[in-house]
Amino acid sequence: MKKNEIIISIESAIQGGSLSILIDGQEVDYWVGEKSVSKSEDLLDEISNLLKKNSIEKNNIKFIAVSDSVGSYTGIRIGLATALGLGKAFNESKVIRVSILFALAQTLTEKGRVVAAVSNNNRDIFIQTFESFSNENNFKKAVYQIIKINNEDFCAFISRESPFWIVTNEKFYEYITENDKLNHIIDLKRVKNAGKNLAKCIGMKVFKDIASDNNKT
Repeated sequence: MKKNEIIISIESAIQGGSLSILIDGQEVDYWVGEKSVSKSEDLLDEISNLLKKNSIEKNNIKFIAVSDSVGSYTGIRIGLATALGLGKAFNESKVIRVSILFALAQTLTEKGRVVAAVSNNNRDIFIQTFESFSNENNFKKAVYQIIKINNEDFCAFISRESPFWIVTNEKFYEYITENDKLNHIIDLKRVKNAGKNLAKCIGMKVFKDIASDNNKT
């Protein structure tokens, strides 16, 4: 990957959404929304503010990463539309669609089974299992589909899967750590809170994928 290549990352379907700017794999700035659903005008205004604040020219942006799965359907559509529009406006920047669950799983470097789970309301939980085979983030997706389940089903799912790690967004992390029933079956030391800034996770996955592709050539 060339030096000073910039990634703008957009996640607009979980909680209030978030934006991240990464240069050479390092986050230089971010924004986290507080509204229940991201709006396109908010995303565009905040992206503009981040670029101005960090003196970044739009023609220097090579990649736009965007979440394309799970969470608010409206939020997903808004994020994708925003990313595609910016891709054309920013000198044909390449738009890369990312699964937020896969991006969350790749924040961990340890071997073992990883469950990635996110929720906006602690009633509907989007979840997927991954297997990590090395500390180089080589992952295999489990055969399970991404599913939407309730809290009791989540308990049964975790008991059945026995993951080594669970990685979640902030809202669902708070639910897990405060739920007495879950505390009996989950080692809370192995539950990772990815916070509200999920856009950073997406940007980091794209950076790693691009760097890996470059190393193969």
